[in-house]
Amino acid sequence: MDQDVAAVVVGINPTGLGIVRSLHPHCATIIALESNRDEPGTHTRLARVHLVDDLSDHETLLAELVDLARTFHERPVLFLSSDEHVVWAVRNREALATHFRVLLPSREVCDTLMFKDRFSELAARERYPMPRSAFLPTEGLSGHIAVSGLRYPVILKPASKVGAWEQQGLEKAYIVQSPEEAAAVGVRAARAVPSVMAQEYLEGEDGQVYFCLYLAAPGLGEPLMFCGRKLLQWPPLRGSTAACEPAEAPGLESLTRKMFGGLGVEGFASLEVKYDNTGAFKIIEPTIGRVDLQSSVATINGMNMPLAGYLAALGRFEEARAFARQVRSDVVWVYEASMWSLLRTHALGGTSLLGLARRPKGYALASWSDPAVLGAFAGGVIERAARKARSLVTF
Repeated sequence: MDQDVAAVVVGINPTGLGIVRSLHPHCATIIALESNRDEPGTHTRLARVHLVDDLSDHETLLAELVDLARTFHERPVLFLSSDEHVVWAVRNREALATHFRVLLPSREVCDTLMFKDRFSELAARERYPMPRSAFLPTEGLSGHIAVSGLRYPVILKPASKVGAWEQQGLEKAYIVQSPEEAAAVGVRAARAVPSVMAQEYLEGEDGQVYFCLYLAAPGLGEPLMFCGRKLLQWPPLRGSTAACEPAEAPGLESLTRKMFGGLGVEGFASLEVKYDNTGAFKIIEPTIGRVDLQSSVATINGMNMPLAGYLAALGRFEEARAFARQVRSDVVWVYEASMWSLLRTHALGGTSLLGLARRPKGYALASWSDPAVLGAFAGGVIERAARKARSLVTF
C-alpha cells in the first residue's frame, strides 16, 4: 500500500531512523533532513537524506522545509525526532501548517510536558506520583540541596533537554551520592544552565523502568497506547534505552490516558515511570511531540505508531487503526550503540547478554533491508579506536 504523500523527518538520529523504517515501504517518498554527517542513519537507503548546514539554525531550517514542501503537489507529513525541534515547531506551527500536515500539541500543552518545572507544578496540582524534587541554582548546588531537605542519592537533570545542556555534551542525568559529587556536577552544569532539577533518586534496577507510548489525533477515536519495560540502559540506571520489551502495565496505561487525555494531547507522547518492589510507581518524565528512541519496539510487535500517525494526518483513520494492532508481545528492541558502550565498559553481564541472545529481536541500526547503517556505525567505532591507538603511539 504505497501512499503518494511524502513524509519529511527532521533528524536522522536513531529516533528519526526508527520513524523512517516504520514508514517504509508504506510511504513512497520519505525525506530526512540532517546536519550531522557522522550519524549512521545518513547512510539509509529507505529515505532521501537531505544534508543541511545546521539543524539548530531554525531560521534556515524553516526556509529549507518550506522550499522542500513546495516541490510537492500535496502537503507532506512532518515528523520530528528531538525535543529541540518539537519546541521550535510548536512555536512556528502556523508557518509550518501552511506547507505541512502536522500532528503537534498546543503550545500550552507542549510547555507543560516539556519543561520540568511546569510539569512538576502539574504533578503537584493533580497529585500525580512524583519523587521529591526541587529546582536549585547550579552555583553552590550542594548547599542548596542541603537546605531543600532532599536525601542522597539525588539525581540531577536539566529543567529542559533543549539547548545549552545538550550543546555542552552533558549527560542525560547525574546520580550523586554526596555533597562533594553534587558540587562537582554543579560546576559542570553551570557552564550550560543557571539551575537544575534535583530529585530524590528512585532505587532499583533498569528493569523496573516502564514506559507507555501514546498517539492521539482528531478522528482517530481512542488514543493508541503501547506499554513496555526497559531491560538495559546506557549509562546504567540513569540513561537512555539500550534494550526493552513489551509489557503489561495497566496502572501506567490508566495514568497515561488520564494525564494526556485530560490535557488534550494531540500527536505523539509518552510517559516513563519506575516501579518499586511493592508494585507502586513514580513518574520519571514525559515526552511530548515526538516518538521515543525505543518506539520501534511497538512497530516490531505490530503496533506501527509512526505509520498510524502518518495515515491519521491524511485522514485515513480506518487504515491507521489497522496498522496499530499489537500482534506480538515477545520481540525485544535493541540499540547497538548503547549495547556496545555497555560491553566495552564491562557493564553488561553474561546472563543478561545470554537472555537477550535467546529472544527474537529488532534493532535500532541493523536491518537486512538497510545494511549500510550498521556498517557506518561499525566503521565509526573502528575509526575512533584507530585514532585512539595512534594517539598512544610515541616515537
